[in-house]
Amino acid sequence: MDLSWALQLCDKLRHPSTMTGISVLGNLIMCAAMVLIGPASFLQDMEPSRDLIYIAALFTGSAYAVNIVSTFARSHSAAKLLGYNRDINTYVMLTGSKIIRIYHPL
Repeated sequence: MDLSWALQLCDKLRHPSTMTGISVLGNLIMCAAMVLIGPASFLQDMEPSRDLIYIAALFTGSAYAVNIVSTFARSHSAAKLLGYNRDINTYVMLTGSKIIRIYHPL
């Protein structure tokens, strides 16, 4: 599945509040996925099925991609505002700190 649309969207929209809005959208999609996986008690007519789980997994992956891409875009914008150079050293620092937080949350 090609989720490059999230990267292209974040490349075009660089304003920090727009990136925050995109993150909120990703979180809302993730909430919808978790409701479908349940399924939630207020969805009384919906029975758990393999297709429903596939749809929820699609939503989860899309939401995760949107959140990660917008988070990287926001962190790069913040580093630029703080006066860091736009070079490989800054990108390695930002990427490394994000990978450490994903696998070892503080």
